[in-house]
Amino acid sequence: SSTWMLNRKRLALEVSGSVFNSKIGIFTGSHVGSLSELQQALESYEPKDSAGFNRQIERGFQQIKHEMLKARFCYHFRENDQVEIIYGLQRNHRKEYDSDIPFSSDPSILNAPQADFLISTHTADLVYSRQLKNQVQLSVGSSLITQGNVFKGLEYRALIPNYRNYGVGSFAALLRTWKKWKFETGIRYDHRWLTTYRLNYSTLKTFATSQTFQNWSYSAGLSYRVSEKWSITANLGSAWRAPNVNEMYGNGVHQSAASFEIGDSTLKSERALNFSISNVWESERFRFELGIYRNAINNFIYLKPLLKPVLTISGAYPSFAQTQVNALLSGVDADFRFTLYKGMKVGGKVSLINAYNQTTQDYLVFTPANRAEIFSILEGNSDSRGIKPYVKCAFTFVAKQNHVPVNSDYTAPPNAYTLLNFEAGLSIGKKHPIDMGISIYNVLNTTYRDYLNRFRYFSDEQGRSFAIRINVPFNF
Repeated sequence: SSTWMLNRKRLALEVSGSVFNSKIGIFTGSHVGSLSELQQALESYEPKDSAGFNRQIERGFQQIKHEMLKARFCYHFRENDQVEIIYGLQRNHRKEYDSDIPFSSDPSILNAPQADFLISTHTADLVYSRQLKNQVQLSVGSSLITQGNVFKGLEYRALIPNYRNYGVGSFAALLRTWKKWKFETGIRYDHRWLTTYRLNYSTLKTFATSQTFQNWSYSAGLSYRVSEKWSITANLGSAWRAPNVNEMYGNGVHQSAASFEIGDSTLKSERALNFSISNVWESERFRFELGIYRNAINNFIYLKPLLKPVLTISGAYPSFAQTQVNALLSGVDADFRFTLYKGMKVGGKVSLINAYNQTTQDYLVFTPANRAEIFSILEGNSDSRGIKPYVKCAFTFVAKQNHVPVNSDYTAPPNAYTLLNFEAGLSIGKKHPIDMGISIYNVLNTTYRDYLNRFRYFSDEQGRSFAIRINVPFNF
């Protein structure tokens, strides 16, 4: 990734870009040939395919390339009057290779992926801000988005069809500050158009379907500074989300998740009413934050296990269907950091969440389990050359998810687990420091399975792993 910036008296220009490439292997034990083998894999604690460690990534695997470009232009008409234009481009090229080799002698077919998606997204935002009298700041703006997908590959049925998505939105926000109080409110309207191009499997002809979604969003927040160290913030808002293309029209094998997913073209937009309140206490050596939230979401979309595996030509897979219910999500987040003495800090965070399915009067599946983390950081002093080392050690505890409806999933939620992670590194230089370090994840090589990872049906999570990081800034 790289960033280029230009600052003048009234003008600011920033251009940044990044490229991410990854080749990720898919556990072959998650692809089984029959329904009986699938049932055996679900009931067995030991994976069916456990041939040992191999550095070579063979089929199946994913090849991912993600490119991003962002340009920001800001011009100050006066000291309290500015306009900002932001353009963004993202290209996500994903290739998914099944473990089965195509029946062909043609190298171009043998090396071709089963699924090849190229999703391109363009965004443009225009924001005008002005500082009014009496500590009032006004912001108005609009945004545009267009996104499209081009599918190629060997699969006869594409998991995600070709589509073109357009969106336009306008908003207005007002910020008012006085003494110890701060009040902010905003309103926004969005309109979206979606056109999908799908194949009629009877006539083998492509047909187009168009749909529109539109709605209002609003929010209001109030903050009060009780003292120099203590502040309280409350937020209330209503938001909406149109269903994604994969949620509406996905119908096939999801290679990277080892599952068969079924969409629903009649899905409606999600509508949420969110409320949260947070307290922050911060001093020179201590910081503590406690937040409570309650989100009521009508037409909440999630993948529901059908408990009926699907047998395809490529094998047997657990099946899931996109489903809508009225859901209530509530929880507590806490975070603290304390400086014991110069250079040594300890901290931790806790996340508690409860998700209730109001439609069925029961808990909601695939809700993150409660978790907690505690860590310590030891930082050395920077010497005359600007060399500053640090060491971080962290324990993460994830509880067992007990709030799951009976007979709602293919397997029971996994047991609780605790992980130890370690990180060490140093920065070199003063003005533009070079940062380098090494991280060790799951130091104790703990055997565990994560509730939100659907590969838990077949295998354990990754054991001990290492990562090396080097960050070199270039300044011109």
